[in-house]
Amino acid sequence: PINQSINHLLTILNALMNNDKDFSNLTILISFCRLCGEDYAEIFSSKIRKSIIKLDENIEETNKSSFHSNELKQQIRQMLEEYFQRLSVYLVDEHKQLQKQGQLMKRTMENRGEINQEIKDKYEQTNTTFQKLLQNTETIADLLEQTMPELPIEEASKKSSDRTGIDFYLAGRSDDDLGGNTLWEDSDAKQFYEDTVDLKLFLPGYAFREPVTTTAPASEETETLDSVQMEQEIEKEGLEVTSTVEAEEEDATLVDIEDGVEEDVGANNIKLMMDVFVTQLPTCVNREMIDKAARDFATNLNTKQNRKRLIKALYTVQRTYLHLLPFYSRLIATLNPVMPEIGNELVRLLKNEFRAHIRRKDQIYIESKIKTVRFIGE
Repeated sequence: PINQSINHLLTILNALMNNDKDFSNLTILISFCRLCGEDYAEIFSSKIRKSIIKLDENIEETNKSSFHSNELKQQIRQMLEEYFQRLSVYLVDEHKQLQKQGQLMKRTMENRGEINQEIKDKYEQTNTTFQKLLQNTETIADLLEQTMPELPIEEASKKSSDRTGIDFYLAGRSDDDLGGNTLWEDSDAKQFYEDTVDLKLFLPGYAFREPVTTTAPASEETETLDSVQMEQEIEKEGLEVTSTVEAEEEDATLVDIEDGVEEDVGANNIKLMMDVFVTQLPTCVNREMIDKAARDFATNLNTKQNRKRLIKALYTVQRTYLHLLPFYSRLIATLNPVMPEIGNELVRLLKNEFRAHIRRKDQIYIESKIKTVRFIGE
């Protein structure tokens, strides 16, 4: 009868362990280890083990149960340890799945600004189930005196947690002073944002001449002298034109016609060049191409109308083309020393759009909001 009982017990344990793919029988096996582990597998609870160690006694000598053979005890213990090894692998896999689900929720929140309630409930349920599994795994690991498996944190989670810290970039502080936590990811990023092309080397001096600032009385006096001088020049030129107007009337008419034709052709050529420039602007996805675009615009397309078109092209960039914002910002920064009105006007438009989004206080137009904030930040 004893052998039959033992065989029946082994059959039940085999069924509980080998057919438990989702480890739903874990709590049953924990109860077996707590209540019968000392007699069947030489398993002591942590409380009894601590008491034995405190009394400086040998655990093997303390186990006086001789009701079952040592071979049976070793067999059952080996079965439990193999079950724990499979449980450890399952726990690590479940932890990875939970991490992926959490990262997906974070990306959804960043992109859309909200998460579906059904997805939230599913994540909470998965997290609760995992926490119960983790707690039960720790319990049986303590009973079997096994080491808990490591639950690695994926690289994406590490980077996300690293970005939670807030630091401020102050001018004059070196990278060493910042302790490695700098504004820039690397030296290339720092050069991209700080080292721009000096367009003054490619333009005539008058294109970037600084305005002369004078005091108010001096300005009024200068304006008076200039107006008097201008009136004298106009009167002198008027006399000269009157004396020669009849002789040059026909030639002037022909010249005006020719100049008008040349101006129309030149304006059309510049318009076509600007059309090509605006069309190719989204293809400037590296440092060299965007710098070349800045030089081309400054040297060949720098007119008031084209500056307005450039502002419009930059401002109306598609909301999903976030990868273009750093390059467009570099273009603006490169042009700013010689054409500050482009950057000033674009910043004004972006700030107005940002204020409009703030006033709405809704969860729509998420992509447009992200584009506006990113563009201002760049």
